[in-house]
Amino acid sequence: MSTQLLFDKLAYVDRLKASGVDEQQARAHADGLEQAFREEVVTKTDLAAHSANLDTKFAQLEAKFDAKFAQIDTRFAHIDTRFAQLDTKIGTVQTELNTKIGTVQTELDTKIGAVQTELKTEILKAKNAILIAVITVGAAIIGGLITIVMKFVSP
Repeated sequence: MSTQLLFDKLAYVDRLKASGVDEQQARAHADGLEQAFREEVVTKTDLAAHSANLDTKFAQLEAKFDAKFAQIDTRFAHIDTRFAQLDTKIGTVQTELNTKIGTVQTELDTKIGAVQTELKTEILKAKNAILIAVITVGAAIIGGLITIVMKFVSP
């Protein structure tokens, strides 16, 4: 601590003497007070020195924080890059899956179309067979009726 304290020891002694304190006691009080001021009182110079010291320490802390935040920013940038890579991979897989699904759908549509065509052909064949059977049965019935009618009509 600085000893630049402005304390007028003699004026203090004179004031004490003027109020009735004897000179020896007044000097003892003045010496004690001067020593206390020298050892215990903080001056503006002391405060300025400590303030400068605190400013330096705060600047050092701020620099450390800035460095740590820069590291964190770098890590976040790395994480952002990883997310972007994952988004790209997911997009690629999604495109591949959509292509495969489209291919399977086309194959299924083709097979379903072939089965539908085959079923239509088989149904048409069955209709023709039924029609031929109906015509054959009808012809047989007509032939039988003609035979019956001919027996009744012929002498």
